[in-house]
Amino acid sequence: MRRGSVSWLRPNAGLLAVLTANGAPAVGLLAFGTSGVGLVVFYWLEFTALSVWALVRALFAGQPPETGGEGLGATWGDAGIPIPGTDLTVLYRTLQGLVLFVPLLAVVWVGVGGLVAGPVIAATPDAEMPPWVVVGAAAVFFTEGGRTVVEYFHRGGYRETTVGAALKGVFLRGVVLAGVGLLVVMIADEFAEGRAVSVEAAASGPLVFAAVGVKFGIDLAAHYATERDASLGGLI
Repeated sequence: MRRGSVSWLRPNAGLLAVLTANGAPAVGLLAFGTSGVGLVVFYWLEFTALSVWALVRALFAGQPPETGGEGLGATWGDAGIPIPGTDLTVLYRTLQGLVLFVPLLAVVWVGVGGLVAGPVIAATPDAEMPPWVVVGAAAVFFTEGGRTVVEYFHRGGYRETTVGAALKGVFLRGVVLAGVGLLVVMIADEFAEGRAVSVEAAASGPLVFAAVGVKFGIDLAAHYATERDASLGGLI
């Protein structure tokens, strides 16, 4: 078997980011107790951190986006703003693409917060926010930043990336985070309905840890699928 055919199995910065993002809530929930509020707020902060670094990668995407015809994008070509001391360039056509994608990302960000974290916080105004939420979110932010520096800038991944490709992954992660968070909220709310128990109390250990496990499985599968596709693409 060729060495390159299994390179996607090797641990890397992307795998570390997945383990950090999913390990932080698991460790926090074990150390500080089950908290449905803490979990959904952490997921919102995780998406915030992922969005920030996705925007950084999109800004420095080295491949111009497809314009679909003549216009300002076609006129600009590969022109852009060079970053002194580096071979990075902010392409004018990339800025044009960001005008389209940033509002969409903002809508997803507001949706994750407003549809998932917001209702849980409103339903449990007296619930204390566990300290692991902020610490875990900070760990995700710096780990994702390290992955961006290593895999995107140092290894030159930006050279083959468009603004759309740089942001595609964070949109998918937003859907996953929103889906898992809504799952916790809906099941806990259904359990609490008609009972003298809050939504926070209804989000019991098994439910919260099942949600963490489902998200970890999705993130891990997506990571290895991306790595495998990249490795196969390099062999073709």
